[in-house]
Amino acid sequence: MVAPGPMKDSALTRRIFNHGVTALHTLAEEYGWTIREQAALVSASGPEGLLAIDAPAQALKQATITLEQRYPLGRLWDIDVLTAKGEILSRRHFALPARRCLLCGQSAAECARGKTHALTDLLIHMEALLHDADSRQPD
Repeated sequence: MVAPGPMKDSALTRRIFNHGVTALHTLAEEYGWTIREQAALVSASGPEGLLAIDAPAQALKQATITLEQRYPLGRLWDIDVLTAKGEILSRRHFALPARRCLLCGQSAAECARGKTHALTDLLIHMEALLHDADSRQPD
């Protein structure tokens, strides 16, 4: 989860996280990949999940990048993929740019470091993205 501000665990972040887990299950099903194990925990750093998916790491990372780009909440998910050797595959491995800011499109890292935007503005935008995702869910 990408959660701005000091409060990483909230009803908002948990709901966004749950959408991400559901999207990962759908992704695995679409590709015919098996989820061998799954664990979730919540700490001061917010909700986190660990899924052991039986899939080639490179293909899985490419699919999760597409997932993050396709879903309204995707930019708030931070889906790491580890190789069999424990190496974390990042966007850089696929020559992709760093994440962009939710509000202005500049480098997310620079905006976070410089506290460019008010926390309330970021949270309002996260709520709007969640509302959009909820409205797309079948009843």
